[in-house]
Amino acid sequence: MNVPKLGLCACYSNHNFGSMLQALATCKAIDALEVEYELIRYKKKISPLRVVQIARKVITADAWLGLTAELKWRAYLSKHSAQKAKQELRSESFGEYCDRRFTKLSPVYEGYSALQDGSKKYDAVLVGSDQLWLPSGYSSGFYTLEFASEGVRRISYATSFGISSMPKSSAARAARFISKIDYLSVREKSGIEIVASVTGGDVKPKLVVDPTLLFDQAGWLNIIPEKRIVEGDYILCYFLGINPESRRMAAELKKRTGLPVVMLKDWRYHLDEDDLINDFDFYSANPDDFVNLIRHANYVLTDSFHGTVFSLIHHKKFATFYRDIDGGNSRNTRIDSLFSQLDLRCCLMDHADPGRLESLVVDFATVDESLDNWRCDSWNFLKEAVDGL
Repeated sequence: MNVPKLGLCACYSNHNFGSMLQALATCKAIDALEVEYELIRYKKKISPLRVVQIARKVITADAWLGLTAELKWRAYLSKHSAQKAKQELRSESFGEYCDRRFTKLSPVYEGYSALQDGSKKYDAVLVGSDQLWLPSGYSSGFYTLEFASEGVRRISYATSFGISSMPKSSAARAARFISKIDYLSVREKSGIEIVASVTGGDVKPKLVVDPTLLFDQAGWLNIIPEKRIVEGDYILCYFLGINPESRRMAAELKKRTGLPVVMLKDWRYHLDEDDLINDFDFYSANPDDFVNLIRHANYVLTDSFHGTVFSLIHHKKFATFYRDIDGGNSRNTRIDSLFSQLDLRCCLMDHADPGRLESLVVDFATVDESLDNWRCDSWNFLKEAVDGL
């Protein structure tokens, strides 16, 4: 076996369609560039310092929101045994997918010292993509690449801050790790603005496509073979938020077209309306199923970034909603950035309007031309970043 030259820091085991697919795309891109790599597995040790780090993390706004959502979710499952059983099957499906798709793995580095020592065997470490630069994660030093030994090339590909602006309390730490990255790229225009704000404009990152957009329809067909999950025509819904307008749109579109609804539910954020709209229960769908369900859908309604991306790749009639009705969720920045770059704001819905979606005509030839140019530019960045490894 060849010695890996690159250590990849990616969120590949999170049970989320988008997280796994962006990690898979990153791995496939590195494979295409013929660079030997492995996914770095890091296990934090519990120590007095780690306890302090966790305490600091919990007080950040994004971590507190995540913690409260997790507690509500656990409380919900404790009272709903049927949903708990479905969640366990869903977890098994994602676990099997992870084991099958991600096989190039490092030894488990237990503790930060072991991680630092392990980094010495790599010529480069790469972080990407997804929302891996949330301020709550800076204390670990992992996704920020601060663990890498001197002389190890540090690369960021399409990494997202997951926020629209940097809190003052995290700005200095962000500036320190950003300034040490040799090849810096981000996924959103807001990321460029954040880097400028914390570095005083001294560092200029590259704006690149999300890893999933590095491949076109044909590319994804090579990665994920075509498979019919649902026979006949249908509307696909994939919502990760609780914007009621998205559900009203689904119900009205279903009534107007007479098509059944396939709803990929995230039980953490489900609404009662979901059970009334949905005609199929695919709680154990894996990321390959997710792509194939989009491939064959007549319409796609989503508030997901990657739901939007794969609808775009496969030239679907799709409507994207903000996860919150007021549009205040900072995670909307990635959708805003993508639509701005490709001039696609016509696909963004602020209220239920099925007639607008039915009559919507997207000039995908023009969109693909813009995307191909951006994709080519992104591949060139990645090639330059790994050149000589």
